[in-house]
Amino acid sequence: MNILWCRLSLLLTALLSVMACGQGRSPRTSPPAASPATRPTPAMNADQQRLHADVQFLTSLQPARHYRNLESLAKAAAHIRQAFEQLPGGRVAEQVFSADGRHYRNIMLSLGPLDGPRIVVGAHYDVCGDTPGADDNASAVAGLLETARLLQPLGSQLKHRVD
Repeated sequence: MNILWCRLSLLLTALLSVMACGQGRSPRTSPPAASPATRPTPAMNADQQRLHADVQFLTSLQPARHYRNLESLAKAAAHIRQAFEQLPGGRVAEQVFSADGRHYRNIMLSLGPLDGPRIVVGAHYDVCGDTPGADDNASAVAGLLETARLLQPLGSQLKHRVD
């Protein structure tokens, strides 16, 4: 099942890369003449070792990262934040919220123009119950982190803001 989620994450990465670069076209339109602004970007390849390492880290947290295990959730959030902070030009922010007297946080990264049309990509880092959570949702977090790593070098080429 992990392989399926990694493949889905890679597919999502490819789709978002095309959309964020503004290169997605309707099949009915002919491509414009090649210019420096419209030349295809080099192929992007997700790093399978990084994907695996991110899933491994998140699934190894004990106790499981469900809503009552705030320490495990904090470690997962710190891992995500650290990965985002390693991306030059990215804007990292936290959104803290409370539920049932407990404090939680969303970790956010923005790439691309501040005022561009926005594409929101998300994954949750908590789990349901006392499971390791590879499919709930460590594989999606790994895919999200790898998507950010792949999009970050495009910098000013991004036509959309990706959060």
